[in-house]
Amino acid sequence: MYALRELTGSLSVLIEMVVYCCFCNEHFSFTVLHFIKTQLETAPPHELKNIFQLLHEILVIEDPLQVERIKFAFETENGLILMHHSNHVDSSRCYQCVKFLVTLAQKCPTAKDYFK
Repeated sequence: MYALRELTGSLSVLIEMVVYCCFCNEHFSFTVLHFIKTQLETAPPHELKNIFQLLHEILVIEDPLQVERIKFAFETENGLILMHHSNHVDSSRCYQCVKFLVTLAQKCPTAKDYFK
């Protein structure tokens, strides 16, 4: 997670590795999602791009766990609450959250159905 925050440039190999490990692996997926949510709460807004990219790649994995990962990302404690709190404190973070949700809904039919 710290590499995603602090390194610049393409981190596609790192992201691919994490996505590969998440495929059909519930424990790993939910552990990574928990760490991502922690980073989204604590990282400065200018360090969120790669974290949102990883979150997107994990949520679009088409396997039997896809719906559960989406639910975990948005329904558990600190899910969409992050965006609600950011709206009053940090408009930049809130904007990035909204942008992420729109992009996810456009590229992932399962997420789009979930949001409906």
